[in-house]
Amino acid sequence: MLRNSISRLSVTAAVLGAMLVSGAGGNVANGSPGGPLVTDVRRQLCDNGFIFTKPTIVPPGLHADAWAKCDMPRDGDPGLTHDYYMSLQRIDNSGQWDSVGQHVRTRLVPWSRQTHTATAPCVPGTWRMYAQVVGTIQGRPYGPIETISGTRDVSADDCK
Repeated sequence: MLRNSISRLSVTAAVLGAMLVSGAGGNVANGSPGGPLVTDVRRQLCDNGFIFTKPTIVPPGLHADAWAKCDMPRDGDPGLTHDYYMSLQRIDNSGQWDSVGQHVRTRLVPWSRQTHTATAPCVPGTWRMYAQVVGTIQGRPYGPIETISGTRDVSADDCK
């Protein structure tokens, strides 16, 4: 168990380092002093992504590891909010994605890169990670900014 934890920590550190060097990430919301504009983007407002490309199997469960970082506009904005949601999703019998297990719902703090983990029981099926940021800037709503991982097919043997 300790060897798996150390190995997972090493992989996490390597992936984060590569992301920081390459600038790779997830989805980005942008804003300007007058509010978020598609044609007049002046600065990045919010960015989020996953630490791994698909859910991680950690018996007896599955993990979704993600990060998010949102900035405060230069002039400040008392009406600025960044609400974050993350979950593991599995395809149900009707072919729809269903959120399963422990979800993450939180308000993000500007200027702070935050990491989150959602978990679910390990059961066979097709799984993915899902994250979303919504909020307000200068009293106007923005989002949803959705980030979806690659899928992972999990067998009964994977969960042992």
